[in-house]
Amino acid sequence: NDFSRAVGAEFLSFFDFSGQTLDNALRGFLREVVLIGESQERERVLQHFSSRFHQCNPECSSSSGSVLTLTCAMMLLNTDLHGQNVGKAMTTSGFVSNMDGMNDGENFNKDLL
Repeated sequence: NDFSRAVGAEFLSFFDFSGQTLDNALRGFLREVVLIGESQERERVLQHFSSRFHQCNPECSSSSGSVLTLTCAMMLLNTDLHGQNVGKAMTTSGFVSNMDGMNDGENFNKDLL
């Protein structure tokens, strides 16, 4: 609802991600915020994070949506690398290939990935 979105946006305004890389900003954020609940609830929190990161670093990506895409991909990659029930871990080239076209229809910078 609108109230929940306003509270989320206000809470995130206390975080200043300016000049941080996305992975470092996400680490700092997750030190303060524990993601619990269903994946839909987690995604809402990550949407607020992505929006705030993009506000602080508009030059890093084309939209908050592309930040969200990359944030979720990093979280999945972390699970893939450290999860106990994962067979074969994803390779760097596999991750980069999976991200093709995911930056609002464009490719992310390969150095960023």
